[in-house]
Amino acid sequence: MKILLTGAGGFIGKNYLEDTISSNIFTVSKSITESKKIYKNYVGDLSDVSFVKKIASEKFDAIIHTAWIGLPKRTTDLNLLNLNMYKNIIDIFSASQDAKHIFLGSCLEYGNLIEKVSESTEGIEIDSFGQTKLDLLDYVKLSGITYSWIRLFYLFGPHQHINSLTRSLHRDILKKQEISLINPNKTHDFIYIKDVVALIDKALGTRLISSVYNCGSGAPVSVGYIANTILKIMAHNFQFLEQPEPALSADITKAKKDINWSPNYSIYSGLSETIEMIKND
Repeated sequence: MKILLTGAGGFIGKNYLEDTISSNIFTVSKSITESKKIYKNYVGDLSDVSFVKKIASEKFDAIIHTAWIGLPKRTTDLNLLNLNMYKNIIDIFSASQDAKHIFLGSCLEYGNLIEKVSESTEGIEIDSFGQTKLDLLDYVKLSGITYSWIRLFYLFGPHQHINSLTRSLHRDILKKQEISLINPNKTHDFIYIKDVVALIDKALGTRLISSVYNCGSGAPVSVGYIANTILKIMAHNFQFLEQPEPALSADITKAKKDINWSPNYSIYSGLSETIEMIKND
């Protein structure tokens, strides 16, 4: 299978290149990306229509869209920039080839719901980022392309932003600084990045019609629990008192049934690997 991966230099892109079962991948990034699995690396800006047309002159069997400009910032201006960028990408590729597209959605498409949600659940009080993802999904559906829309919950793992929860705690522990959290009771459905990579690969292999898949653990835990697990892994004797709040969580029945995917990593095993890899990052 001839695969194109966008956003190869980002958090998800880097992890995909490390852990996918695929090889000889064509990649797109803003700077040179190195990996033994890369066959060809296109370096440029996906907002540049001429650059996208150049890439589209190649014929691909599948395109994995992990690029998203500006993260972790999610301002209205950045959301609009990304939406317009993806509309151009979809228009250009749909006109030149019949590839399967893998898009990454977000649990923020469900807004402020506090319950277990299936892919058909309608969100409430959706913010600009979540609405932008929904607008993009609508555009994808109208385009007629074959797609899998992977609705990501709260990711963690190697290569995450320097101010992410895991990296911040790791840094504070090493520097013997005070360990603090704004709200240790805040609860999310966390999912390890390697499980996300596995779902992308499963989606690539399915022959099912276009569909949306939740990608979470289905078992939310508090930020305090995450912090306590990291503290335990790093042999620190401090522990937060935490009382998990009600939270949004993923019903992953559809992914289990359609493509035989479910998470393989526990919070502890995922964080253990992450901490070990941060040491060498």
